Amino acid sequence: GAFEEGLRRARGGDPRWDSVGPREPVVGDLRGRADQMLAQGRIDEAVAMLYRGAISALVQGRGLEISEAATEGEVQRLVRRRISASQAEYFQELTSAWSALAYAAHPLDAAQARRLVDGFPVLQEGR
Repeated sequence: GAFEEGLRRARGGDPRWDSVGPREPVVGDLRGRADQMLAQGRIDEAVAMLYRGAISALVQGRGLEISEAATEGEVQRLVRRRISASQAEYFQELTSAWSALAYAAHPLDAAQARRLVDGFPVLQEGR
């Protein structure tokens, strides 16, 4: 689907993406892991993991059914129907950052990555 295609494009043979492959389960303290990645300067990896974690939380925690062929825009429309306004706003920002990274190879600055890491727990509210 769009998510896996984006990840494939983002990898581009770069070994730093090996740790965020689509088959790796996204579990545990994602914010803590993302904090560690930021501290190590691994901004792109942290955002990729948060995006995967968000999708996983929505599928597993909210029962959202996402087609493998779904685009990021289609996922956002599905998500908006199932989560609060603040959660949808965060997911929109995360998806935009992920898309810029995956499709345009547009690097994020540390401040934007920090906002995404700090905001991640909002998706876990009201589960």
